[in-house]
Amino acid sequence: MILTIDFTPTEQERVAAAARQKGLDPAAFIKKLIAESLPPVPNATGDAPRTIRDPELAARVRAVRGKYAHTAKESGSEELHRERQRDKEKDEAQVSGIQL
Repeated sequence: MILTIDFTPTEQERVAAAARQKGLDPAAFIKKLIAESLPPVPNATGDAPRTIRDPELAARVRAVRGKYAHTAKESGSEELHRERQRDKEKDEAQVSGIQL
């Protein structure tokens, strides 16, 4: 499919600058933007389609996740549940006049 898009001179400059920053020619840059904006296509087996992710972003997320993975001894929801339980017990103790 061939599309013609009329850009203003300012838009042309912005597209060209963004394309240069990504190391692409303007047409390839616009094609990439459109492809990333489209909804995923279901596969032939009917399984849920996989989302195409930016490889650079995925690599950064994996690096950060790995860097901090050892600091979490338990899931955040379990820790939050215990914290709320302690607060509830303190509140109940205060109401009944017992110091914890």
